[in-house]
Amino acid sequence: MNKKVEKGKTLLVDGPASVDIVSGTAEVFGAVLKEGRRVLIRSGKRLPFEAKTPLSLNVMMGEGASIEEVEGTTIPASWAEAYETVRVAEKPLSTIVILGAVDSGKTSLCTYLCNRLLSDKRRIAIIDGDLGQSDIGPPSTIGYAIVKKPLIDPFDLNAERCCFVGFTTPSKARETVVQRLVEIKNELSEKPLDYVIINTDGWVEGKEAVEYKARLIEEVEADIIVGIQDDEVLAPILETVAPRKTVICESPSFVKKRGRDERKLLRELCYKKYLKNAKVRSFPLSWVTVKGLPLSFVSNYHNVKQMRSLQRSLGVKIFHYEEKPDKAFVVIGRNKWINEEQISKFEKECNKKLVILREGDEEGLLVALENARKEFLGIGVIRGIDYRRKAIKLYTPVSDEISTIHVGKIVLDKNMKEIVSPSLISDYSF
Repeated sequence: MNKKVEKGKTLLVDGPASVDIVSGTAEVFGAVLKEGRRVLIRSGKRLPFEAKTPLSLNVMMGEGASIEEVEGTTIPASWAEAYETVRVAEKPLSTIVILGAVDSGKTSLCTYLCNRLLSDKRRIAIIDGDLGQSDIGPPSTIGYAIVKKPLIDPFDLNAERCCFVGFTTPSKARETVVQRLVEIKNELSEKPLDYVIINTDGWVEGKEAVEYKARLIEEVEADIIVGIQDDEVLAPILETVAPRKTVICESPSFVKKRGRDERKLLRELCYKKYLKNAKVRSFPLSWVTVKGLPLSFVSNYHNVKQMRSLQRSLGVKIFHYEEKPDKAFVVIGRNKWINEEQISKFEKECNKKLVILREGDEEGLLVALENARKEFLGIGVIRGIDYRRKAIKLYTPVSDEISTIHVGKIVLDKNMKEIVSPSLISDYSF
C-alpha cells in the first residue's frame, strides 16, 4: 500500500509491518530515514514516521497491523529538554537511568536519546535492565550493546554481553538484578564511552519497588535520572534518591498500551529469536555443573540393595535419590504417587522432609549456558534428564563447549510458549 504523508505530519505504524521510504525524509525517534530505507516493525510495536519533507511510503501490513496519521510530531518537547540536560553532562562517562511505569515509553525515550547523542558524535552503550521485556538479549537476562549507528528498535542490536537472572519479573530477583547491573556498568567504565544509558523495568509502585529502584540508582551511581510520568508515580523514588539530577518527561501520545498477553507474546518472539537453529544436545552430568535445580545428581545410594530397600519402603520405583541436611529428594515416574502414610513413616525414621519430584518435571525449563571462563554463550531449554545414564538433554543453538548450566524459573513448551511452572521449580526454594 502506497501512503503519502504531508510534511509536518506523523504516520503511526503498528506491527507486524514493513515500511519502505519511496521518496522524502522521515524521522523515527531522532533517526533520519531517507529514500530507499526499509524498516521492519515487529508485532506489538508501534513506530512514528515523522515527515520532515513530503513523504511517500510503501507500507506492507501483517495480521493485526494498522496505521494512523496524526498532526505534528509525537515526540514530547520534554524529550528534547532531557536530551539537552544529558548532552551537557560534565563527567567523562555519565550514567543515565531511565525510569517509568509499564508502557510509559521508556524504550522509545532511550532510543531517542541515543539517536540525538549519536548525532553529536557521542559514544554510547545501552544496558537493558528490563527482564520481562528485554530488547538486548533474551528475556530473563540483562544485556548491553554499544550503539554505533542510529537506532529504530533496540531489538535489532546484538548483545555484547548478557547476564542470566532466570526470572521475567524483578520482584523475585532484586538483589541479583542490581548486582548484574553494577557488574556490567563497571565493565563498561573501562571502555571508551561518553554515556551509559540504563533502561529499567516498569515496576515503580509500592514500598518494595521504591526501595528496589532507589537501591539500583545508588549502586550504579546514576548521574542523571530521566523519568517518564504523567502523574506523580515516580515521586516516592525520586524523593528517596534526592538530590540527584533529575529530568521529568511526559509519556508520548503514541505509546502503545500492551496487555499481559501481548507482553507475553513479545517475550515468546524473543525466545524464538535466540533459539533459532537450535538442536538437541546431550551432556553427561559429570561434565557440566548444573545450578538452579534442587538436585546435585549425586545419589546417596550407591548399590542396588540399598535402592531396592528404599523402593520397598516407599512402594514405588525410584529413578534418583539424594539427601540434603533437612530434606530428602526422590525422583519417581510420571503420574506416580507415594501415599501419605509412607511419606510420614519415612520422614519420621529419617528426620527429614521428603520432597517428591517426577521424571519430566524439568522439561521446558529455560537455561543459560556458560563456558569455563563464565562467559554467557546463549540460552537453551531442557528436553529431559536421563537419570539412568546421568545425562541432561538441552535444546539450544549453542555449539561451543559448555561448562555451566544455569536453570531459570521460566518454562516453555515445544512452540516456545510460556507455560505454568512444574513442581520442580514452583514449590521449593533452592
